[in-house]
Amino acid sequence: MNTLFTAISSRISGMTGGKTSHRLLPVCCFFLVCVSVIFTLVDSSLSRNCFFIAGYIALVVFCLNIRQFRHPLTSVSLMLLLLALVKVIWFLVFYGDAAIANMYNAHMQAGKRLFFVVLIMVCLTKYRHVLPDKTWMFKAVFWLAFLLTSVIGVIQVARGMDRIEFHNTRATDASYMYSCISLTLAFLLLSRESLRGYVLAFAVFLSSYWLVLHTGTRSTMVLHPLIFLVCLLFNSRSRYKFRIVLAALLAMVCLMFAFKGEVTDRVHSTSSDLSVYLKSHGNDATSLGTRLAMWQVGLAVFEQHPWGMSLEQRFAYMSRYVDQHNTDKSALDYAMVHLHDESIETASQQGIIGLVVLWGLYLVILRQSIRQKNTLLLLTLLCLIGYGLTDVLLISREQTIFFGLMITLSCLYTPRWPDQSQPEE
Repeated sequence: MNTLFTAISSRISGMTGGKTSHRLLPVCCFFLVCVSVIFTLVDSSLSRNCFFIAGYIALVVFCLNIRQFRHPLTSVSLMLLLLALVKVIWFLVFYGDAAIANMYNAHMQAGKRLFFVVLIMVCLTKYRHVLPDKTWMFKAVFWLAFLLTSVIGVIQVARGMDRIEFHNTRATDASYMYSCISLTLAFLLLSRESLRGYVLAFAVFLSSYWLVLHTGTRSTMVLHPLIFLVCLLFNSRSRYKFRIVLAALLAMVCLMFAFKGEVTDRVHSTSSDLSVYLKSHGNDATSLGTRLAMWQVGLAVFEQHPWGMSLEQRFAYMSRYVDQHNTDKSALDYAMVHLHDESIETASQQGIIGLVVLWGLYLVILRQSIRQKNTLLLLTLLCLIGYGLTDVLLISREQTIFFGLMITLSCLYTPRWPDQSQPEE
């Protein structure tokens, strides 16, 4: 059967022309990926369509040149594939024959999107040598993404929007993706370690942090500057590294003083939410208190059902738990949605297997970013882990696509240092 399929793919490849399948299609796939990232927070429909078209092109390339894909999966793409399989198999086991399946298919759809990410990663990794100059392209892509998105944010601030969301439906999701876009651009500008690069990078960081403050998302307010500092230390080979970090800290302090009102409001609301949670034992709903309650009950779910369960089973167990303990009743508000933590959500639904695969993905990306000194890959990982502490990114339609493509592009990126004539392998 494999021989027959190989013969058919060879015949089709010959009919379509080797040059087309070897150069044009991968380049088209790459450009569509870039367009998808650029329009993530500008036009989500266009971004999504470009992503799926790129995925189908990658599938065609794989089928036409299947003999060349002897070992198609890298360690990162393998873990993404396993995560996709976990989500799809979980859905089929619990909802495959259920009439209500379409109501709870977030994991199934996330699994499908991750399959497309793997196809795109396999295609672009195999044909990376035919792609245009990636350093120049990356800068152009993230400049466009940053400028277009920032203009939308500034307009929304000028119109007096309470929490800006760009062209996304939720301010929190928008803040996570905007943070990753702006930080990526900042470190692309830092890659040559020139004075001009540092000035532009700091300008991008400070202006993006100003917009992050207007999203009103507490986790992004805290993690955006921390990720910037961590990656600055990891990225820079300059002997003035610590002076640069000190300058960044001073700039952030000045910015926070300039927006003292917004920062103070979020600090006070956090303190108030924590106080209400402690006094009511998690029974009264607040933004932070509800999350703490969900995490507490979610861990109890995992402890009692380590191999996973359906959403309905989880809700039933959580209801019994809060009734028996008379605590954390606010956790039920989102029990049929998600538990606002990537690891706890995965553990409570896909069990030990899902959690091991998720953490395995994190570790594989961390290992590759450190070995290759790939700051962009590390930055994407820190965003994925950091923002996943208070939300669930890998079942969101836009974020599954965005972070999947960010991982793909980051793996394609090869750091170039001023004292090197060749990229580091």
